[in-house]
Amino acid sequence: MNTMLSMAFVASLGAETDLSVTMLSPTEEARAMSIQIRGVVPTLEELEIVRSAGEIEENILDEWLSSPEFEDQVVRHHQSLFWNSAYQNDLEVRRILFYSNGLYYRKQASQYARGLSRTSCSDWENTDVDQWNRPQTVLEQSYTQNGQEFTYLDEGWVWVTPYWNPSTPIKVCAFDARTNPVSDTGVDCRTRDSNKDSGCGCGPNLEWCMTRTVQTVYKEAFAEEISIRVKRALSEGRPYTDILTEDTTYINGPLSFYYRNIDSYVSRTSVPTENIPELNYYDTDTWVAVETPEEHSGALTSAGWLLRHQTNRGRASRFYEGFLCSTFVPPTGGIIDEGLSTPDLSLKRGCADCHARLEPWRAYWGRWGEVSSKYVTEADYPTYSESCAECAEDGNCNNFCRNNYMVDPIHVDDEPYIGWYLPYVYLKQDQSVHPDTGPNAWVTKVVSDGTLAQCVTQNAVTWLYGWEADEVDPVLLSAWTQAFEQSGYDYASLVKTLLSDEIYERRK
Repeated sequence: MNTMLSMAFVASLGAETDLSVTMLSPTEEARAMSIQIRGVVPTLEELEIVRSAGEIEENILDEWLSSPEFEDQVVRHHQSLFWNSAYQNDLEVRRILFYSNGLYYRKQASQYARGLSRTSCSDWENTDVDQWNRPQTVLEQSYTQNGQEFTYLDEGWVWVTPYWNPSTPIKVCAFDARTNPVSDTGVDCRTRDSNKDSGCGCGPNLEWCMTRTVQTVYKEAFAEEISIRVKRALSEGRPYTDILTEDTTYINGPLSFYYRNIDSYVSRTSVPTENIPELNYYDTDTWVAVETPEEHSGALTSAGWLLRHQTNRGRASRFYEGFLCSTFVPPTGGIIDEGLSTPDLSLKRGCADCHARLEPWRAYWGRWGEVSSKYVTEADYPTYSESCAECAEDGNCNNFCRNNYMVDPIHVDDEPYIGWYLPYVYLKQDQSVHPDTGPNAWVTKVVSDGTLAQCVTQNAVTWLYGWEADEVDPVLLSAWTQAFEQSGYDYASLVKTLLSDEIYERRK
């Protein structure tokens, strides 16, 4: 046991504190420890070894800490930090096939194909289609609602074998079942431009579309990818920091299919398509490590993180709270609305208490699209656009400039940033590099000053000891953090340190 830390713990309690505690027996401690770090009770053989030895010997603990069950428990703990879960928003609603009256159809694309929003085809089999499933016979239908007549095109359905269930053909409205690679207007049906093109469908075996159920499979894979990072760091004995910095992504069957067939309609991953392995859609448990471009920063730029935390402020806030163990506290009396005193939240009274820190931090994700997992390059979105600055003078800017650049100043504080890409607006001189350095630079900083190690240690303490954050003694936390840093950020070593301490045995 770690006697030095235990003595520090006792000293920290104070002379007048009641030190009467009930110590767990070795087998009781083994049972509690195994359930906590493996999720299972010890075997009878393990309990007999502990009983005979009178303690949990180091080799037993090492065996538990190298087990897949321990990895699963650590993953579960980190899910509460990353919040990696299947988020609610749709990836791209125009790529979703809805089911109604025995038919599959794209509800959100109906207005482009049939001329009426959310309208399905009728239940009649259309055998008059060409080699691309394009219907040669189309009926004009109408109905009256609230005294108003509505007309729409009705193309009937065709049989299609979907990629997610190749053993069972389904009825799909013919407009949505089309497989032609190019529309009659010349639009590439494999690009985002086809989302609103009436001449494009879901492709061969519907591989350019998904049902809500299939969409959940993709979103669960995004979330699981972060857990795979945590597992790999443990199983391969790599530093904990690799989870947040490595230039690698992990791809399984559903993600391989998604990136090769559907992502082009949604956000376009920054991982080169040629690097994506060709796995079967059903290979859910096969994970392949794929090298990513240098702008990536481990889990913090993974699709699971970027799509779960969809704004740059949300991304910075979750990292600040989950991995730096700090929170944003509103000022006493609440936030004061001062109208247009300044649009710069880092200076605005009542907002500056939080945003003076949050605004520079959210800028680390400035070149990662919001509600997206796409990396935005300098070539496509220059930091300063002369053309956007020029159009701002006459107020005749196109949507690209209006949506992405400061072109509509409403306050004197806006004027220095006219023509600047919005993620750079209001950043001070030493902060203006944040979008280009990315979240990796923030991780490097908090590793250097020790705040990451301290928070990771504190999170492990609250998990294993059941203490609240404000109950963790700073003397102990400092010693445990130092041991974690000296181990080279070995997370299993950190857990071993905490479990080996006499404090773990104490129960008041």
